[in-house]
Amino acid sequence: MAAGDKVLLNYRIEPLDLSVPQATWQIRVTTAEGVTLLVPVGIAVQARAAQLSGPDKIQDGMIRGQTRIIDFVLTNTGAADTGPITFSLPEAPWLQLAHPGPLASLAPGAWVAWSRCCVTMYLKQRLPRQCDSPRRATRS
Repeated sequence: MAAGDKVLLNYRIEPLDLSVPQATWQIRVTTAEGVTLLVPVGIAVQARAAQLSGPDKIQDGMIRGQTRIIDFVLTNTGAADTGPITFSLPEAPWLQLAHPGPLASLAPGAWVAWSRCCVTMYLKQRLPRQCDSPRRATRS
């Protein structure tokens, strides 16, 4: 290597023991002429975790008195299984899930295959009761 030249050093680290949260060591770089450089290295080990990816927002409309089906896809973009997936909806008598039980765990890279490969929510709008009788025109 000539004076002032640079070289890129690539290395790969794979933790053998995930119970060790961090580690430090030195890499010794030595030239053919015997010049040595110690490069300090520090890493933090993160446990593999699941991460769900889906729509940022769901916005749709519906016709009063009809049921509306809304489909969307969930994907596990993480590095571990998700475990059972549950949904929590706001309290509303007209809002319910098509499948209220938890969905099965998703493996890393897997997506929800439910109702046309999607999760389905039903929006049920109830018509208001008619409390007033129709008015009749009267002459005075």
